[in-house]
Amino acid sequence: MQRPMPSATRTTDILIVGGGSAGWMAAAFLRRRTDRRVTLVESPGIPGVGVGEATIPALLDFVRGMELDEGAFMRVCHASYKLGIEFRGWTREGHRYFHPFGLCGGTIDGLDLFHFWAKSVRSGASELAYSDYSLQALLASQGRGHRPIDGPPRVENYAYHLDAGAFAALLQKIAVAEGVVHLRDDVVDVAVDSR
Repeated sequence: MQRPMPSATRTTDILIVGGGSAGWMAAAFLRRRTDRRVTLVESPGIPGVGVGEATIPALLDFVRGMELDEGAFMRVCHASYKLGIEFRGWTREGHRYFHPFGLCGGTIDGLDLFHFWAKSVRSGASELAYSDYSLQALLASQGRGHRPIDGPPRVENYAYHLDAGAFAALLQKIAVAEGVVHLRDDVVDVAVDSR
């Protein structure tokens, strides 16, 4: 028989319903950033998605903010680098758009290259795509990463493709070791007060 979740006994408790990479990211982050008791509950009857996950550069900020060793994180999560997102057939058949993670081109006299590019396209002086000025787009088109093995990064903004289940398991291990309470149960009812 399923039982309802008990109501929080302190107003400073944090309850996260649902695990996966999002739930465990929240739990691990909140455990490190607050002095509140953090509890994560996930249903034993709902399996993990178990897919690869494409991320955006905000995950790089999370990895750095959590002070994770990037090399170890990538090995455990079976991750690879991601320099942008390519959209095929975006506006019409045969159209391709590459959204790079990072600045295209740089600045001219303190202004982003975008303004000069847009003016040249409107005037007919150029047919280049804005992403043609991106180092990330160039590297991706050549099948290269953002840094050579054991070398310095070529670009600062990038993201990852990773195993979402392995990422959730890594964060669960970190969070539980740091005091997050993990409950495997079904939430069937929530008592809400007037606040």
